[in-house]
Amino acid sequence: MSRPGRKLLVSALAAGVLAGQGSAQGFLNLRTGCQDSATTQAAMAGCTITDLLAARSRLNQLLVELRGSLPSPHFSGLDSAQAAWGLYIQTECAWEASAYRGGTMEAMMNSSCLEAATWHRIRELAPLLCGLERAEPRCRASEPYLRQARTSLSRP
Repeated sequence: MSRPGRKLLVSALAAGVLAGQGSAQGFLNLRTGCQDSATTQAAMAGCTITDLLAARSRLNQLLVELRGSLPSPHFSGLDSAQAAWGLYIQTECAWEASAYRGGTMEAMMNSSCLEAATWHRIRELAPLLCGLERAEPRCRASEPYLRQARTSLSRP
């Protein structure tokens, strides 16, 4: 989650995902652009929105994959949990960004918070690809999601 003292999360990860390069390697290779070139508040805000869209795209890919691997009785539980998480995180990030209320950084901090929370959510859900009991927290199916989340959450 973003805090007032936290460095800004800026990069151009979304370009490849939104352009159809959904592979883990293609996604991770796009860590340039915004991070290197954003010099104005408007450019940095644009980068955080781009990053948020990339994270949401990846979460949606994971949810589709989960629905394909979970027994059908678990779909409604997943959908309910995801809806509740979405409401919670929207409220949490709005509260965190309120420290910048009325300023030019408010929207950027909100987007940054939402992006980080989305990667955390991916880390929570990816092990379900290995089975509902999570006996194996890592498996071949979950590893690309976990690797992307680790990389995105460890950026400066």
